[in-house]
Amino acid sequence: MSAPAKLSGTQKAALVLMNLTTERAAVVMRQFSEQEAEEITAEIVRLRNVDSKVAEGAIRDFAERTVTGGRNSRGGRDFAAGLLEATFGAEKAAGLLDRVDSGTSFEFLDDADAMQVSSLLDGELPETTAFVLTRVRPDLASSVLARLPRASASTSRSASRRWAPRRRRP
Repeated sequence: MSAPAKLSGTQKAALVLMNLTTERAAVVMRQFSEQEAEEITAEIVRLRNVDSKVAEGAIRDFAERTVTGGRNSRGGRDFAAGLLEATFGAEKAAGLLDRVDSGTSFEFLDDADAMQVSSLLDGELPETTAFVLTRVRPDLASSVLARLPRASASTSRSASRRWAPRRRRP
């Protein structure tokens, strides 16, 4: 494979794994689903001779994504379940997921703008408004607070201190 070649994500993952020791590559490979592992393995078999510049580019891209968090970070319930199972075992993972699932979810507001959320909260008790605002993105909560009437916003801020999840400081 020559330097100007455009690599797929699977090919890049294969190149990164090919440049690790077998032990470290195995640790990484266990993080993938069976289907992902199969696809990466197929690429490893196909990629016999790779130009060193191509391999360096894939490793550099991997390192940059690792440091910056990457644009295409995986997430979601399935990923979390797999990660918990690999970390704690199936039984403990199921218990942890049940606790997470039983929490109040406001994900449906992720794509809403401040005006929409303000309209939804119009006429609600300050405690209700505060509770909702502690469960949405901080930038959205701030914008919604800015749209509330001054007295309501002040009461909501006070109430939100009681509802806000404790956040660890770095």
